[in-house]
Amino acid sequence: MSFKQFLTTSAALAFAATTAFADEDQQMNEAGISVDGYIGIEYENDDDDFEQTSIIGNVLLSYKTNDWTIGIGKELDEDLEYNETFSRDAYFLISNGQLTLTYGRTYDAGNLFADDFSTMSDLSTITDVARLDWELTSNHHLAVSYDLDDDDKDLKFGYQGELKNIGAIPKLILVGALMFEGSDSWRSDEGAFAVTAEFDKFALQVAYHSEDPFRSDDDDPDEDYLIGLYRWVSDNMMIGGTIELDEDLNRQKDYGLFVNYNMNNGSQYRFEYTREYDSNNLEIGLIIPFGKQPAAGPRQWAREFQPYFTDF
Repeated sequence: MSFKQFLTTSAALAFAATTAFADEDQQMNEAGISVDGYIGIEYENDDDDFEQTSIIGNVLLSYKTNDWTIGIGKELDEDLEYNETFSRDAYFLISNGQLTLTYGRTYDAGNLFADDFSTMSDLSTITDVARLDWELTSNHHLAVSYDLDDDDKDLKFGYQGELKNIGAIPKLILVGALMFEGSDSWRSDEGAFAVTAEFDKFALQVAYHSEDPFRSDDDDPDEDYLIGLYRWVSDNMMIGGTIELDEDLNRQKDYGLFVNYNMNNGSQYRFEYTREYDSNNLEIGLIIPFGKQPAAGPRQWAREFQPYFTDF
């Protein structure tokens, strides 16, 4: 599928979704039943003649009362380039107050740190998991997940939080994820952390990733750092750039540039260019949410569209 076809498809998708889901959601919410989630399209291209356009999504059908939410959902992923659908089993969800338990095929707790975050490695995986999310307050979110795959048995922890008015910094955003590998014995296997200082019209970020953050199996693990600068050019548009550093804090060739545009109906366009491993990579995406915000577990799909881990 060409880039021109991507633009045509994304425009049609935006129009259809924003008109169709609004009335349906209002009718179903009146009956205590809700259909929530998102649908989107992504286009990728790189120097190796790789070109791919995918329809992505997450749909959650749930019944809600004042205190409880019970639902069943499914991740969607279809490659339009090769007419290939990636089959994914459903996940089940039950939520009460600040706690949400998700069981089935969905994102693990590692995706509180961004999925495919610029040029940096991440811990996010769609797999068969049991995941528990705990929203302590509106500003602090914890998650833990256990991989149900027979081979991996990974245990992951994730955290996202906001601290306000720290000295001269109006908002400080903290995120982190840890993975402990359980195939042989429990040991730290990977970790990623980021701190972002948000000011009036811009934000500064420092991120860190390690293959063995606690040195439980390697005294000299692979490590990398990332420096990010983000700026709002309008109420709807944010631009940003990242530079990756090696473990000795020397600048590498890897960097990223992107633009995020938030439309008034809640949909978001994302443009991202990265230079990684001497290869030029381009990604363009459109995300269209519908219904109300899903419960904590499945709503983390949008990490690529939240470049420094906050709602935009």
